[in-house]
Amino acid sequence: MRGAIDVSHPNDNDERAHFGTEFSVFDRFFVRGGYKYNYDDQDFTFGAGANVPLGGSAVYDYASHYDILQIVHRISVNLSFCNRL
Repeated sequence: MRGAIDVSHPNDNDERAHFGTEFSVFDRFFVRGGYKYNYDDQDFTFGAGANVPLGGSAVYDYASHYDILQIVHRISVNLSFCNRL
């Protein structure tokens, strides 16, 4: 289990904070949740991911939740290959 907190105070905007946590199962499957404080169109977020070995490593991530645009979905794929001599 991991947790994170990020707070920013820009000169030209209100202070914002991000809180999040991640649970992993055998370092292969991940479930994430978080909260964004002081945003107009976002609050709770959730996501899931998988780390699948395919000769190298492939990480698949999914995340979603906006108040105004409720059908927004973010999907990412990260591929890395290692040359072993």
